[in-house]
Amino acid sequence: MERSEVNEKYVLTLVENSDATLSVRKMDIPSSGVPIAELQAMVENSNRTVYDMSSYFYSVFSPKIKAFAFCYPSEYNSSYIDQRAVPNEISYADYIDGVKEIEKSFNAKHLYSKDTKEALKAKLDKEIEAANKSAKELYFKKASIYIRCLRLSETVKKIKEKGEIKLYSCDIVGFSTYTHPINDDITVELRTNFGYGSAAYFNLAVKYKDIVILPYSYLVHYYYANMKSLMACTRAYRPLRDSWESSINFIADFVNQSVADPKKFIGEYVIREIEEMMKGLRAIMDNPAEVQSRIKDSSLSEIRLSVIRPFNKDEIVMMETMSDELTTLFKAEKITGALLFVESLMQLQEVCGDMSPLIDEILSMNKMVKPEIPPVLNSVRSMIEAFKKEVKIIERQIKFKENRIRYFEQRKEHIQAKMTFAEKIAHDKIFREKNPQYVKLEEELEELNKKLYELHSKILKRERVEERLTVCLKRTENIEDYKKENHASK
Repeated sequence: MERSEVNEKYVLTLVENSDATLSVRKMDIPSSGVPIAELQAMVENSNRTVYDMSSYFYSVFSPKIKAFAFCYPSEYNSSYIDQRAVPNEISYADYIDGVKEIEKSFNAKHLYSKDTKEALKAKLDKEIEAANKSAKELYFKKASIYIRCLRLSETVKKIKEKGEIKLYSCDIVGFSTYTHPINDDITVELRTNFGYGSAAYFNLAVKYKDIVILPYSYLVHYYYANMKSLMACTRAYRPLRDSWESSINFIADFVNQSVADPKKFIGEYVIREIEEMMKGLRAIMDNPAEVQSRIKDSSLSEIRLSVIRPFNKDEIVMMETMSDELTTLFKAEKITGALLFVESLMQLQEVCGDMSPLIDEILSMNKMVKPEIPPVLNSVRSMIEAFKKEVKIIERQIKFKENRIRYFEQRKEHIQAKMTFAEKIAHDKIFREKNPQYVKLEEELEELNKKLYELHSKILKRERVEERLTVCLKRTENIEDYKKENHASK
């Protein structure tokens, strides 16, 4: 995939027009080409030193900002991103001291060399040149990143001074929340966590009168949804620089289509999302295994965001022996997950009309699914108990083998008591040859430990399934309360 130029060559902005619509515009970041090219030329020029590079950099920039907390040039899903610090200012004295250190080290290494003075000088010059080239390359890398971050910072500063710019693409490392009231009814909130590897996220929440417009269809389009995170966003994007294009264009389209009649547009948008979710829920009720299989094999099966994820490797393996249990879990998570949307659906009746028939359908589905969960939960718990019994048996066998091995090792220690280290190493081989039972016990112990690890792994995986099923069952405890609320809201 081609690298995005957002926050490298331009900043993406959302500009408010006179008619309250939004336009996506690019604000160019001033070119850093000349100073970077000059520094690059110094790297390649053997007559230039790292001192020359430092002198040039500080004469051009006179940096006042010591570091920037920007991701550039790393992607947002990278880890351990250091601050983009200004390169050190190197005085001529510092440079000469560095050369002297190289000379001192060189002379110590070649104290007894039989080379001629000329040959030694040539070697020393070559070593100084190599060290200088390496130092220049490091300086260039740090300086070029700093220069680009400086230009980005200057551009962002100008953007903040423009009142008509409602939102812009940022590059900040760590947690950031940007809240932008688009108009009296609609607010956009961007929540990002860049630079933290798998914990990075890029989420967008659109609020209509403080009600988050939820991505209802995500529940049925993906294998697993993190409901807590899902309930707080409208769209989730991959934490990549390229996602600015799609997220900002989504906001612009959303707002522009809602300008004429926000209530009508929001209502139609939400209804489409809800209808898609309901269609998926009905299919899951009819044939959960088929829907689960379709999701597993679809083009969406590899998408992983902060709010959704595909099947993981453990679940794919467990499908071979726990197909029925995992299918029930899939069905239960989807149907009971929809219960968490009920409050949101009630709130949106102002813009979507009467939602009580759909809410009743969700509650009815949950009443049907509720009795399916306990038998599967008991089945999973039985598996866990059976594996735990196996663990106890294996642990007893391991203890027995360890005691037998300890007997042989005590004999070996007694024989080797007065041996040198080298003699002990040699004797170990002889001891193993004379005591094949000892070798066999070690092999058996290794195999038992492997079995024990596998059993603990199986228990842990099933305990996770048990936990997820328990969460689903707990959600269904308040179905009647939801029903009363729904009919009271009519």
